Amino acid sequence: MSDILPGEPLSEEETRRIANTFRRDGYVHVPGVLTAGEVKVIKEKTDAFFDDPQLAERHVPDRADPKYIQTKRDSTGEAQPFILRNTIELDAIYRDMLVREPILSLAEAIVGADCVFCGQNVLRNLPGVAIDSWHVDGAAHFPVPDDVSRHQPDTPPPTLWITVQMALTDTESIAFGPTQYIPGSHLSGHNPNSQENPEFEGRGPESVF
Repeated sequence: MSDILPGEPLSEEETRRIANTFRRDGYVHVPGVLTAGEVKVIKEKTDAFFDDPQLAERHVPDRADPKYIQTKRDSTGEAQPFILRNTIELDAIYRDMLVREPILSLAEAIVGADCVFCGQNVLRNLPGVAIDSWHVDGAAHFPVPDDVSRHQPDTPPPTLWITVQMALTDTESIAFGPTQYIPGSHLSGHNPNSQENPEFEGRGPESVF
C-alpha cells in the first residue's frame, strides 16, 4: 500500500509528441503528473529527513554521493540542508516514484526501453539556496571543436541520460526562481557561452512556470 499511485502511460501519440519536443528543445514541460496527495507526502517525508540530525551525520563512502544530506550556504553564510540524496534507501515512496507512470514510459520513449535508474535526489530551495549558475548537467559528453558552432541537425548526439525534475511547490513567477533552459542548446556541443547572457542561436533562457 503506497502513497505513490501507479499512474497511467500517456497515449502513444502524446508520448511521441513529448519525446519529439524533448529532442528538439532539450527539455519539455509535462504538467499535472502528480496528485496533490502525492506531492504532500513527498514534501512531508523529505522535510522530516532533512530535519533528522542523525541522518545528517550519516556517511557512506562507497556511494557516488556519500552524504545523505548535502548543505549549501545561504546569503548569510549559514549552511542549510539543500539536497537529500540516496533517497530510495530511506523510504518506499521514493522507490515507487521510479516506476510511477507516465514518468517511466516517457523515459523509455526518450532514452530507450532498456534505460536504468542512476540517481534520485530532492532539492529544497530555501530563500537564497539554489543551483544558480548556467551549466551542462554532468558534462558536454559529445563536444564539438571551438570553431564548430553546433551538432548538425541530421546527426544529433544520442541521448545517454535525462533528468526528470518534478516541482513540489508552485513556481508562478520569476521571483520563485524557476528552472530555466536555453532551447536547443543541448545540440551546441559546448558549455554555456556566458553566465550573464547565455544564448544559443539567438534564443535566451526560458522559464518553466
